[in-house]
Amino acid sequence: MDIPKRFEDYELGELLGRGGMGVVYKAYQISLDRQVAIKFFPPDRGEEQKKRFLQEARIAARLNHPGIVSVYAVGVLGGRYPYFVMEYVEGKSLKEILDRRSRLSYDMAVEVAIQVAEVLDFAHERETVHRDIKPANLMITSSGYVKILDFGLAKVKSAYSQLTAEGTLLGTPYYMAPEQIEGKEVDGRTDIYALGIVLYEMTVGRRPFEGEVDQVILYKHLHEDPPSPFSWIPDYPKELWQIILRCVEKDRTRRFSRAKEVLYALQSLPQPLCAFSKSFEEERDKSPLQVQEEKPRKKPISRELKMLQQKVHRDTVVWKKNRRKAYGKVILFAIIIAILGGVLYFWLSRS
Repeated sequence: MDIPKRFEDYELGELLGRGGMGVVYKAYQISLDRQVAIKFFPPDRGEEQKKRFLQEARIAARLNHPGIVSVYAVGVLGGRYPYFVMEYVEGKSLKEILDRRSRLSYDMAVEVAIQVAEVLDFAHERETVHRDIKPANLMITSSGYVKILDFGLAKVKSAYSQLTAEGTLLGTPYYMAPEQIEGKEVDGRTDIYALGIVLYEMTVGRRPFEGEVDQVILYKHLHEDPPSPFSWIPDYPKELWQIILRCVEKDRTRRFSRAKEVLYALQSLPQPLCAFSKSFEEERDKSPLQVQEEKPRKKPISRELKMLQQKVHRDTVVWKKNRRKAYGKVILFAIIIAILGGVLYFWLSRS
């Protein structure tokens, strides 16, 4: 791409990233004396991708939340390169952090998941599904806060954004929900599934479903349960594992119905959890994060959250009973098969 170092009100700096939906540069906005990031759309991409590029800018602009990167302006450079100017975030992506550290401490992982769940709840209430929640799209700022990036695959209920026909496969295989793989209509529970996969990866240090080719990974999402973390981490918190299992249910009707329920379940985990606890401070020198001290955890105090606590508790009890029943049926079926096999063997041996 032949982009000048200076155009309009901006001076281009270093290349920050490159992907299928465009290239991102760090830039300096002269009039406002601030650092920004500018994303350019490559001219060799198709019209469908161009629509998605512009949709990303529109969606991010309408979702005004501190956990979502802000969009400041949209334009076309030289009649060839559509671009949009967005907030420059100083920090590291969660993927970069995991690549360096393998896994996060329990407290840090839960804190990241809480912030992501809060932002997802905000987006879902505005009828926006991200559809590509993954570590590469979660930026951890230098202050220790999480910002969600890249709404290029997001889906909203409005006329201009219905760009995906049913049956189209979009997303990142490692984090795709079963309904997404099958090309069905998605909703907020699709993002909840991806958050469960990310939470597993943050705490266990590996993704639950791996494979040499995408087809193998997608098959595992559809037909296999995530491996138990207890083989690698014997003291893994049971309550956290239950939250992950419910997030990644194959049947979306058995998942948490709202991101706010995930948020509350994470906040209700036992023992005082804080991303800036002593364990985190001890690991600080190994981490690329530089965080603020004593960031308080938000406490659910509203009547709505109290009612939500009761609903989550009831739903969790029902979910556990149903899971025990399912296991019981499998065991009973195995016993019956064993008995029948024994009877058949005895009958054949006598004859």
